Amino acid sequence: MRFTREFAGVSAAALALLLAACGTAAQAEQENSGPQVDSESVATSKRKPKSTPEPTPVPSVKPSWSPTSGDKTVYLTFDDGPGPYTQKVLDVLKENDVKATFFIIGKMIRTREADLQRVYDEGHATGDHTWDHADLSRMNATEIDRQLNKSAVAIGPKMGPCMRPPYGALDGEARKLAVSYGMTPVMWTRDTNDWNKASESQIYNVLMGAKPGDVILMHDGGGDRSNTVAALRDALPKLKDKGYSFASVPVCLPITSTQ
Repeated sequence: MRFTREFAGVSAAALALLLAACGTAAQAEQENSGPQVDSESVATSKRKPKSTPEPTPVPSVKPSWSPTSGDKTVYLTFDDGPGPYTQKVLDVLKENDVKATFFIIGKMIRTREADLQRVYDEGHATGDHTWDHADLSRMNATEIDRQLNKSAVAIGPKMGPCMRPPYGALDGEARKLAVSYGMTPVMWTRDTNDWNKASESQIYNVLMGAKPGDVILMHDGGGDRSNTVAALRDALPKLKDKGYSFASVPVCLPITSTQ
């Protein structure tokens, strides 16, 4: 599947910069200054996939894009859904008039089509998170192709031209294939650690520590996300009171699909 983009409200210059990244995972440091989009260097992880795997945080790849002066936009991202907590996350986002980005596991859609439809109906963006949360850095080209394309077909034509590798693990082969399909890898700059059973207060503190341009990693699937939902409910009104706004990751905005 090959993607072409239709952007709305995003400058060509900003988009061009979003598609560039620099440094390697080993050289990168955690940054809190804008959406983390990987196009040249990649973060790698050698953790072996499990039947119900959880993502592993990896060193950030420095983005070359940053928000415009005075822009206090934060990008909330949710991995591993749709799942039992997707509707609850969507409830909180709707209550606070917040838009986010959901990185979807393809096989989860089979029993949760209504959850995915609501994501679209309420104006959120989506990206590819592989078919079954596979570690792409441990796969050959044929296996990577299957993981990305099978998931993209399941998610459907409203999926944005972006992907997030499970575990943050994306070696050169996987990155090359993703980019050849028109998918921009998107990482994160701030990790709530909800994948690691962080408490509600720990997740809340990470959210309240957000900086302009942060891409925040959270989860609506893959386990008990009640702490994530509770922390969001407390933090979002306060962040908005501090002048922050929220948006979907620009490179994950809806696209048209051509075969």
